[in-house]
Order: sequence, then structure tokens, then C-alpha cells
Amino acid sequence: MNSSNAAQYLPLVQALADGKTIQFDPSESGDWGDVTNITMFNDDPKLYRIKPEPIVMYGLKNAKGEPWHGVSFKTYREAEIYCPGGEFNIVFKMVEEI
Repeated sequence: MNSSNAAQYLPLVQALADGKTIQFDPSESGDWGDVTNITMFNDDPKLYRIKPEPIVMYGLKNAKGEPWHGVSFKTYREAEIYCPGGEFNIVFKMVEEI
């Protein structure tokens, strides 16, 4: 990091201050790894990113555990309200693995 590119690192520094995880991909292959100890940003800022938050969705399933395909909700409450009763009456949580 230097005076000409310092502004590009500001979101990363703010994320660190907020307790978020920074990731690094030195080969630009899309294979991001968590950085556990950052003392200085020595590489191009495009090689760093703030680790994305996992996406959480809710769905409905029946007593056999079979999901109601094509239906998902952003909140548990939305799923609970939409729940038609009958066969598909169990709300479940889905979390994307990153």
C-alpha cells in the first residue's frame, strides 16, 4: 500500500476494524483463503476481498423431509406465514456454504 493506492484499501481496513474476515487469492484463480494475520497490505488490492456473508433462506418440507421445490423465503416469519398447512407444514433453514 502506498499513497497512490491507499484509498483502494479503505474498505478492507474498515472491514478489519468491524471484525470481518479478509480473504486473499494470490493467483487470481477464484480460490479465496482466509487471512489470519494481516500486518500490512503488500499486494495489489484486487487480490484481497471481504469474505462474503453466507446466504440464509427458509423453505417448507413435509413430515417425510421432502422439500417443497421452487419455494424459498428470506425470513423464517415469511415462510411461517406462507405455510399452507396440510402436507408441507415444516419450516427449515438453508445456509449457503462459502
